[in-house]
Amino acid sequence: MNDPKRLSLFTDGRLFYGWIVVGGCFCMSIVSGAFVYARGVFLPEMADDFGGSRLDVTLAFTIAQAVGALCSPFIGVALDRWHPRIVLLTGAAMITVGYFLTAWVSTLLGLYAIFGLLFGAGWRGISSFSTSRVLVRWFNRWRGIALSIDVAGASVAGIFVPLVAVWMMASFGWRMGFAAFGVFTLSIVIPLVLFVIKSNPAEVGQYPDGEPPGPESDPSAPDAIVDERLSWKTADFLRVPAFWGVVVVFSAMVCVFNGVNMHLFGHMKAIGFLDERAAIVLTAMGTCIVAGKPILGLLADWRGPKTAVLASLVGQTIGLGIFALDEISFPVMVAAAMTYGLGMSGMAPLQSVAVAAVFGPNTYGRVNGLMQPFMLPVALLASPVAAWIYDQSGNYTAAFMIFFVLMVIALPVAAVLRLTERQVTVEAKT
Repeated sequence: MNDPKRLSLFTDGRLFYGWIVVGGCFCMSIVSGAFVYARGVFLPEMADDFGGSRLDVTLAFTIAQAVGALCSPFIGVALDRWHPRIVLLTGAAMITVGYFLTAWVSTLLGLYAIFGLLFGAGWRGISSFSTSRVLVRWFNRWRGIALSIDVAGASVAGIFVPLVAVWMMASFGWRMGFAAFGVFTLSIVIPLVLFVIKSNPAEVGQYPDGEPPGPESDPSAPDAIVDERLSWKTADFLRVPAFWGVVVVFSAMVCVFNGVNMHLFGHMKAIGFLDERAAIVLTAMGTCIVAGKPILGLLADWRGPKTAVLASLVGQTIGLGIFALDEISFPVMVAAAMTYGLGMSGMAPLQSVAVAAVFGPNTYGRVNGLMQPFMLPVALLASPVAAWIYDQSGNYTAAFMIFFVLMVIALPVAAVLRLTERQVTVEAKT
């Protein structure tokens, strides 16, 4: 358990630059989150523009996710071997071009090509998948709170992007909205990557957490076993039970997140909510996602990753159970969205914390990338299945019941996870 008194912004009279890196990653997460939180709002109008089927348009986002997951092992290796700046700049360029091309595309085939070739790998390149690789080098003791602040940026986007997207659709249409997001990406990410993001503390003459190594250092720090893990083959990582436990738990979380993010706005419209009220619900949920990230991050630092993961799952399960009801009043929907948001806030940071806790920072990119193709089949199902259910029945009730069941399955798996680095070398050799 960590001592909360050790958390400090300064070291040896100097500002610990790691917190500046956290701030830069936070801003980048706002940019990557804009893509995630705008898509559900744009979906109905995009579907009308491309022929009326929400499933057809949803498949574009699904293709992007599939390509991103399949590219993740290679991106992860690149993050471990090269300076992260290369990956971040490449991702920013790809997603910016993707936004501009989408604003002009006129066919579904063209839409699929753009999302598959540009958005998939591009979004991975600027999202927390890549920025978390930077932060696990900067922090050991306070990794949970640092990673939580990082991904909180995407949740900040969840607060204002739905409202902005609704306004853009009403004023200019979804195509101009995509073009605007392209300008937003280009103007924010490039300066941050070139002038703010540093790969590790050594670049500025500091140490992880701002604490020089010494007798008081955490004895469970990864340095003692990192050389052994660097020589592992893929099969060695796959023999660790925690690898598969993380895959199962966070596959369910990502699957549900994709479905809720893409279709909750449409679900609320289907049960009678006006656009403005639906946007308010999404804003309330986004606010709680922002608030929940540092809470769960500190919980992971003080009580361990497993406790935080279980708390996250409980909040999501309660919220989804309410979403699955046939009739929901506006106050109840707001309460459900807030509860779900508090739970869902732990999805991205806690996966990073769990992977780093078990495998350490130096093989983090490789392991995190290796997990993505295994998570892909479940993660891909949510959005197209929910869209198909809507196309067939005219509502999303059954889809949200499926999401609820997935969380119920994930809870006992999380309860038996062992997220400790000391055990990993033993399990990999057996």
